[in-house]
Amino acid sequence: MKAKPFALIILTLVIGCNNNTAENSSEAYLNNKVDDLNNQGLQLKDISNHFKPASGINISHRLDLSCNGEYLPVRKRQLNKSELKLSNSGSQKGIQMNEALILEYLYNEQPIELLEETDAYYKIKFDYKSWTGEGYIVKKYCDNPTLTPIDEWDKESHYLNQCNLIINPELLPFCKVFVKEKFHDLLIKGINSKNPKQHIDAVFSQTSTEIILISIFVGQSKRAPYYNPAIRPVRATSDHSTAIYCVKNDYYVYEFSNYDNMFMSNSPSLPNKIDSYSITKDTLKAIAADHESYFYHEHDFNINLYPLDNKRAFSSRKGAKWILNDTIQLIDISYIADKFFVDKTQIGHEYFYSILGAYIDDVLSTDL
Repeated sequence: MKAKPFALIILTLVIGCNNNTAENSSEAYLNNKVDDLNNQGLQLKDISNHFKPASGINISHRLDLSCNGEYLPVRKRQLNKSELKLSNSGSQKGIQMNEALILEYLYNEQPIELLEETDAYYKIKFDYKSWTGEGYIVKKYCDNPTLTPIDEWDKESHYLNQCNLIINPELLPFCKVFVKEKFHDLLIKGINSKNPKQHIDAVFSQTSTEIILISIFVGQSKRAPYYNPAIRPVRATSDHSTAIYCVKNDYYVYEFSNYDNMFMSNSPSLPNKIDSYSITKDTLKAIAADHESYFYHEHDFNINLYPLDNKRAFSSRKGAKWILNDTIQLIDISYIADKFFVDKTQIGHEYFYSILGAYIDDVLSTDL
């Protein structure tokens, strides 16, 4: 976690009062404190071996593109004018150069940390998937700056949103809401329909018994105490905790399929908890236990999910294409889910039903 400036000042003043005797007694106190907590059944683990921070940047700016721009490539190095022209040419040589130099694409409103700047480029630090990266973006887009400073309130909001120490953040980049591409394509064909309701009925008729929407999400979290070697009591009588509480997420998957009961029942099924998973080269393989065994599932739900373009899909919230179980093509519509503010313990069928309705409304400007 990032320490606040005033907290650092106080900590410095307190530590400055220590002497060798206090340090020795504090060490003994620390060991006794950990033993006491372990004897109480907490069984503290060393935090350094078990957690990953949700964010590794000190945000200072956000991506702010003019001319309806949506994203910018982040490159490994700065380009000269001729290289930049080649990069934007769309030629085979330009595509090859982009493949080698572009780390990923960041989308509008992305919070970043500005490290330094030159005449034509910003060097930035950014969160991407479950790691923190550094790279270069152009300073101008449509003759306007590509970055806007973030005010202190926004920084505080971002800090509070990212300050928890998460033990298992690996699935967070896959926590998205997807609609089946077939459903998406059929729906788009009716954008100019004179009878939207009739068009929607036809779309549902053509996708009967098929998956319409699927999502991986954090359904609940648990807090557990971990031993933090960085926290040491300054006196033998100190009651400063030697533990820090870390968050462990429980991940769930929900499949909204085109069955009558999914539309007629308020809660036809519960989300399935992901029991085990592995991630290899941006491919998630997971097993979600079928706790309810609702009628169209007869066994555990196997997930094999990966993006077609991993340089865009993880930072985008709209339109990226993904593949489920090597056969089902999906479209990311997480931008719709971002409009809903629902406690994660309340995420269920009604939540996804509302997302589906809002998505259809967004595409056709009509009601479900």
